[in-house]
Amino acid sequence: MNKIVEKNCSTFEYREEPLVRYLEDIAEQDPQKEAILFYGSSFSYKWLNETAELLALRLAMEGVRKGDVIAAYMQNCPQFVATYFAAQKLGAVISPCNPMLKSKELKYQLEDLEAVALIASSELVHEFEALDSTSVRTLIVTSFDDVLDLETHSSEYRFAPPARYEPKAAHLTWQEAVSHNSEAESYREHLCPDVHFSEDVSLIIYTSGTSGLPKGAMLSYRNCTFKANCVAANFEYTSGDRVSATMPIFHVAGMVVGMTAVISVGATMVLQARFDAEDFVDLAVRHGMTFSYTTPPINAAILSTGRGKELSILRQSIGTSFGSQITESLSDEWEAATGQKFYEFAYGMSETHTADTMTPPGGIVWGSTGLPTFCTDIQISDPEDRSRILGPNELGEISIKSPAVFLGYKGKPDATDAAMVDGRYYTGDMGRIDENGYLFFDGRFKEMIKSNGYSVFPEEVEKYLQDHPAVKQAVAIGVPDRVRGESVKAFIVLREDASSSVTEDDIVQWARDNMAAYKYPRLVEFIDKVPETATGKMLRAKLREA
Repeated sequence: MNKIVEKNCSTFEYREEPLVRYLEDIAEQDPQKEAILFYGSSFSYKWLNETAELLALRLAMEGVRKGDVIAAYMQNCPQFVATYFAAQKLGAVISPCNPMLKSKELKYQLEDLEAVALIASSELVHEFEALDSTSVRTLIVTSFDDVLDLETHSSEYRFAPPARYEPKAAHLTWQEAVSHNSEAESYREHLCPDVHFSEDVSLIIYTSGTSGLPKGAMLSYRNCTFKANCVAANFEYTSGDRVSATMPIFHVAGMVVGMTAVISVGATMVLQARFDAEDFVDLAVRHGMTFSYTTPPINAAILSTGRGKELSILRQSIGTSFGSQITESLSDEWEAATGQKFYEFAYGMSETHTADTMTPPGGIVWGSTGLPTFCTDIQISDPEDRSRILGPNELGEISIKSPAVFLGYKGKPDATDAAMVDGRYYTGDMGRIDENGYLFFDGRFKEMIKSNGYSVFPEEVEKYLQDHPAVKQAVAIGVPDRVRGESVKAFIVLREDASSSVTEDDIVQWARDNMAAYKYPRLVEFIDKVPETATGKMLRAKLREA
């Protein structure tokens, strides 16, 4: 029977409390310990805890209560980290919005969330201003100059923070939101509410699913705390570690490796707003980085600087394939330069706060995604008969049962029921387990496209394309891309009155202006008719074969 035995569940111990309690304890015990290093600025655990508390008080003053949703729309920055913990102090729910989202996409997420507050970077807030109406009652706008000395920064780093944009919409500035306020103090009773550890929602991460539009995966306090502890234990984080947070922390993998697992042990985040190879090496050397989490293209860019030997300070280097495989030859090249192997981090998804399997540092098996993490039961079953569990090396559907499995999709009970059976999450992914228990991911049963590590569902792309006045019908597929893993290609049937006035390049440019960078079709082909079955069902596979 192809079932991985649970890993050390009886001996795996962790504090079953919200992660904000971990932060508060460290801030009390070692207040000046560095929590975040952000280019030339240092932020202590005391700063992080106090800033999160002040923000929580102001949000309470603005009417945010336990269970309300706070959306965070920003790049990697200390303000995002503070917002995450402010939400937990209130018993509210945080939902990151990918900073690449355009206004229509942002509107969909805010409406689906019924978000009451939005904390946004100033360079992104114009996308929110373009919306006619939302449920958001409180807008807080922040900028890199809230936490950085830009004059000093520009002389030392290549990342150029965008200029501050002053929004027209009514808003609070970050400084107003986190300043001591006697009126806000009177709302302290709303802090630290009793939360149900395994049933109350702490985090909503958006993923794509069979409905064709993103779905909000609701993760409990338990889900978040459990996975942070699993990652910290697997990779042996200590309070002395300085961990790269170069990967996006609004993404579930970057969040757990670079933020929550780090804070759970009192270690230090080395935060980078956007990846730049030279800046990465400079930050690593300046701050004594000990642990890096990246992707193969990032590592290739770092090696191309010729400065790989400066990263000999690292004790471990893990990565996520995101379409570009982490091969033994790539690892050898990285090891020759840095002295450390570069190997696959994990297999997982938003619905389980990722990292359901992880590669043990001393047990790399090339091509695999590692062994299941603590208390995690993974099965491979026949996709046509889920009750039939398959044997070693047989290909089937991956399913997961663990303390990290989500509570369901927000507002979508049918989608939840389709994916969950008796607490087991059926992923729709193809995989196999070898005789030693290592999981191999072999593709997706679903139509989802993986572009640069982001999940893109074709129906969502098609929906937005059909907003173009010249488009009658659109079909999106994934095509191989050496850099991104997959890119989106769209087949377009034009309206008769537009067939001579619009080009493929016009559609690409329009899509670029209206969709996130990972989502818009980089290739467009005009066709006369979409292939369909006799019942009118679209034959997407026919277009893949064309």
